Formats: sequence, structure tokens, C-alpha cells
Amino acid sequence: MKIEPIQTKHVKPGDSIWNLMDDLKSHDLEGCVLAVTSKIISLAQGRVISLDHISKDELIRQEADAVLKNPGH
Repeated sequence: MKIEPIQTKHVKPGDSIWNLMDDLKSHDLEGCVLAVTSKIISLAQGRVISLDHISKDELIRQEADAVLKNPGH
């Protein structure tokens, strides 16, 4: 197995994941598996929080609370 990163344009919150995939047409991906990082998916879904609006500690606390409510997910 060979893993090769593909450089994309800068992804901003709310960018279309489908447009990003469309931009990959120039790459020969025949027979390849394409993996997309969770960061790219989160950006495309607009699921990002500016640290100007929440403290890092509060964000960690919220994430921990969410995980502890649903262990195993």
C-alpha cells in the first residue's frame, strides 16, 4: 500500500466538499481509495469555533461532557 497526500486549495468554513472533490479531477485516482481528514469535513460542514468566542478550557470541557454523555461513540 502506498499513501500519497494530495495538496488542495485552502479550505474555509462552509466550502463545498463536492467542489473540493471536483477539483481532484486532474489527479489520476483510478483504483485509489480517497481518505479525507476530519478537519476538512468539519470545515466543509462549518463545524468550527473561533477561539475569539470561547476559551480553550471551555471548549475542552464541552467536548469532554459530550463524550462522557455518550461513552463508546
